[in-house]
Amino acid sequence: MSGICGIVDFDNRSVHYETLEKMVGLISYRGPDGINYWVEGNVGLVNLAFNTTPESLWENQPHLNKDENLVLTADARVDNRNELIPFLKDNGYIKGEKHTDADLIMAAYECWEEDCPKHIIGDFAFALWDKSKEKLFMARDSFGSRPFYYSIQDNTIYFASAIQPIVHVLPSLLSLNRQLMDDFLHRSFNLWTCQTIYNNIFRLPPSHFITVEDGRRKRKLYYVFGQQPQPRFSSDEEWMDAFGELLEEILFNQLRSNTPVGIWVSGGLDSSALACQIYDLRKKSSDLPEIKIISSIFEKTSSANEKYYLDLVCEYCDGTPVSYVVSDDYWSFCELGNDDGFPLDEPEVWELRGLSRKTMEATKEEGCRVYLTGGGSDDLIGASFYNTPRALRDVKIKNLAQEARWFHEKGSSWKYLISRAYLLPLIPYNLLYKVQMIWNWRKVPWLNQNYMPSHPNPCNLKKGFINPKGLDNYGLVACQMLKNPWLVASYDFYGLMNAYTELELRQPYLDRRMVEFLIRIPSHLRSFKGVDRILLRNYMKEKLPEAVRTRKDKGSVWRLYSGGFQKEKKHIKNLLRNSQLEKMDLVNSKELKQEFGLLLNGKYDNIKYLSWYITLETWLRDINKRY
Repeated sequence: MSGICGIVDFDNRSVHYETLEKMVGLISYRGPDGINYWVEGNVGLVNLAFNTTPESLWENQPHLNKDENLVLTADARVDNRNELIPFLKDNGYIKGEKHTDADLIMAAYECWEEDCPKHIIGDFAFALWDKSKEKLFMARDSFGSRPFYYSIQDNTIYFASAIQPIVHVLPSLLSLNRQLMDDFLHRSFNLWTCQTIYNNIFRLPPSHFITVEDGRRKRKLYYVFGQQPQPRFSSDEEWMDAFGELLEEILFNQLRSNTPVGIWVSGGLDSSALACQIYDLRKKSSDLPEIKIISSIFEKTSSANEKYYLDLVCEYCDGTPVSYVVSDDYWSFCELGNDDGFPLDEPEVWELRGLSRKTMEATKEEGCRVYLTGGGSDDLIGASFYNTPRALRDVKIKNLAQEARWFHEKGSSWKYLISRAYLLPLIPYNLLYKVQMIWNWRKVPWLNQNYMPSHPNPCNLKKGFINPKGLDNYGLVACQMLKNPWLVASYDFYGLMNAYTELELRQPYLDRRMVEFLIRIPSHLRSFKGVDRILLRNYMKEKLPEAVRTRKDKGSVWRLYSGGFQKEKKHIKNLLRNSQLEKMDLVNSKELKQEFGLLLNGKYDNIKYLSWYITLETWLRDINKRY
């Protein structure tokens, strides 16, 4: 993943190289292939290059258009090049045969101006300075796969791919966002969609752009899921054929790479399907890069051991190099805070950072700059179907009794199922959110007892972002899960891990075209008769080892996660002493120590609440050392 940063002073004060260099110094790991500056008077833009596609090798950013009145810096990969290039060429916005992704973004802006992000499919965060209008235009992709932060002070906007470059050049000191921290400890992430741990530094929400003219900003939602025409297929076979064609197109798009491509395979259905599908595509097309299977294996953690299924996939993908990463010793909190010099911007939201980073390092060692995962597929294709009571409302009347029994057999009591499916949707979301938050935190005596949860929509997001119309119940829930604020925070954190390791993550199931398709599939192709992900299972017949295609269990790293509290108890106990969070009146250390003692003795259930204390307290202590 590349990096961007910049400053625009709308009072026409000069931007200095030294200030930009200070910003770059804090994210220099994002630019192993070069760092370039463009400065003109009151505007300074920087691009930190990390080249992962063939086209990026001749890309030069910041990029100017032919009239030199538009300047672009982008961290981007455009996946719908085959659609954009002929359209932009036919309409005179590009010429010639070679076009970088920066060329296409620039041409898209010239063609559609503020509507350009809705025409770009891929992962992107970019800023474009329009000299003639003295306007800064900034946009982020549909799911927030690439990070984008900004702050406006003294009629000047500062932006970057990370938070610390902004913190270190702002003219005034920043305070910490107490409400976000209090929410975080109570397991609420609503503020993370648009705010950060610092007051007055913001993150651009996914599917949004911002324009700034004369210091005035306008934020707008540019894309709403579920507004495309409903696919019309007359049979399950037609749905499967369409799914296969779309998946193949997306894989060709996302396999553009100037190095071998890693595929993270666990032995589960989703990642295994990707590996086998790509293996078959490479037999048909010699233009695709070499692939390498990367897998975390667990020799002592039986609940996470999926090697039997992994070996079947590797046997199918005959001749594909495989890297096994033995991971039993990478429990939660084994790597934390600034360990290994990690440039932690905010409290981490993934306690198994050490496990993920070990697999990332193994991917890099295999010569890969790019890797693919099956991320997002569980929610979209239907793995969560029987855990989502509201999805019962999508079942056809003739199958209702049968499917209700499966919901019940999968763990929902009849009372829970009926209330969640039919009664709770009638309660206004704002009221339901407040009740749930207050009910939950009262179970945790060491938390701030005067806590008041933030508004459920503190970012003032449009209804189309949170609650798009025109979808069935599971399609709506799947959309909401993918826009969940915790996932927004997770994408930023995972992006930081990837950038620090010099990798780029690509997720075919989260391609915007695929999401639009999967949120529309019929209920019985999600889950039916107790079997989940029907569409994917049926499509992969004879394309995936049968034991993998039909397996119903999943590996779990829960033992690694929960075991970390025991393994790291000495360090955690140190974090309970002289607590920074207690000094802020956010926790009660005496109660907290008692709760941790119960956890060590196996008598405590609110384990996740303790996780967030550990990561937030660690971050605060690291920040205090730095400043």
